Amino acid sequence: MKTLRLSDGRYLAYDEYGDPDGTPVMLVSGFASVRLITVDPPGLDDRRNDIEELANALELTTFNVVDLT
Repeated sequence: MKTLRLSDGRYLAYDEYGDPDGTPVMLVSGFASVRLITVDPPGLDDRRNDIEELANALELTTFNVVDLT
């Protein structure tokens, strides 16, 4: 986790994932109770099954998916 000291003295925590030359996407969550799980699937064909298997391994009963591909 990285932090940036803002001009008013507060700190903003952030992290970066993926290709440094890729298209930047900022995800802002206003809720401390949000659990963000990022996935870099090995292939596009079985994406749905891969996500389902990961959810089962993490014992998630409900979850949402944001697909940026």
